[in-house]
Amino acid sequence: MNYILYIALFCLSFSSFAQQPEQIKKITVESKDAAYYKQQMELWKEYLNTHKQEENAWYNYFLSTRYYNSTLQMPYEESKSKMLLLFDEMGKAIPNTFTYNLTKSWDMGVWDKDSFEYILKAYQLKPADPQVLIELIVRYEVYGPAEKRTEFVKKYYDLQVDSPELLNVCYNLMASLEPNAIVFTEGDNDTFPLWMLQDALNIRKDVIVLNTSLICLDEYRERIFKEHGIILPADTINELKIGVGNVKKSIVMLNKIVEVLATYTQRPIYISHTVDEKSEIRKYIKDRLYVVGLASQYSKKRIDNTALIKRHYENDFLLDYILLDFRKDEKESIIKWVNQIYLGPFTTLYKHYVLSGEEAKARRIKKYIDVITTDNNLEASVEQLIR
Repeated sequence: MNYILYIALFCLSFSSFAQQPEQIKKITVESKDAAYYKQQMELWKEYLNTHKQEENAWYNYFLSTRYYNSTLQMPYEESKSKMLLLFDEMGKAIPNTFTYNLTKSWDMGVWDKDSFEYILKAYQLKPADPQVLIELIVRYEVYGPAEKRTEFVKKYYDLQVDSPELLNVCYNLMASLEPNAIVFTEGDNDTFPLWMLQDALNIRKDVIVLNTSLICLDEYRERIFKEHGIILPADTINELKIGVGNVKKSIVMLNKIVEVLATYTQRPIYISHTVDEKSEIRKYIKDRLYVVGLASQYSKKRIDNTALIKRHYENDFLLDYILLDFRKDEKESIIKWVNQIYLGPFTTLYKHYVLSGEEAKARRIKKYIDVITTDNNLEASVEQLIR
């Protein structure tokens, strides 16, 4: 009887231990499924019942709720309603704190100018916090002035908290672009490193980086075009207007923005391969996109893209980091996933080397292909590509 009681108590104790809430990593560092975020959201909610003044608990409750809503693809109004309730509770429990001001600004989003008030309060409380700097960078990118974005990008870079491997990927992305290019990116992991290269390291400042979410903000798009001398007719400006929160129209309008740019500027236009293959920005212009490296170039005329891939690979890319990893990176899983953007151009180039009898070059590029495919369990798929 005592033995059975011991086992029951042990199982109860183990179960309680297993159900402890976890520190939530940003989704740009490690992505989980909706079930994980739902569980953590509930655990942190329960924890807060007895720890209402603990900022760390509120921060993790905020992240798990935010990521649960997004991974579940919850309708905007429903998600907004849930977040309003969360901030109502947080505001009563820990008003005027760093965590409240940071997460409030973060949740309001860059498109809400009132969010500036909250993030500036958070900055006063913790001026060296990486997320605070990120929030300030994106707001100064959208609303200006440009020199403030540069100032805070340098502060963020000096913290040395971001992945050098992502900087390496984005360096090779920049190396895929012709002078004075425009390149469309999609998320934090392919936008912020490009800004760091430009503002902190003075690399490829000739390139205009357009994030697909930010460029759908009317005020930002019109200002950034004007600053770079991209003059559009008044009727075209009006035609491109989207309005705040009009997600459906912004998705459709991305293709229109690319074509308008191709009409009214001589700058070469690229879509980064970090932009999802299923993204709407590719849908209607896919027949005019040519893989030239880590980006696809938009062109109405056919491009000899194999020659361009070869030029960038042989002369411009820095690739040793793929084969030689000397440090542990907290974004390791993200980096392995991002490295898949090399597979399209590299498999094309591998087949070119094989056909042209350049065996040494074929063996060398195959090493990169093998590492990336193994890291992502894509051996069968890639084998089909290189046959």
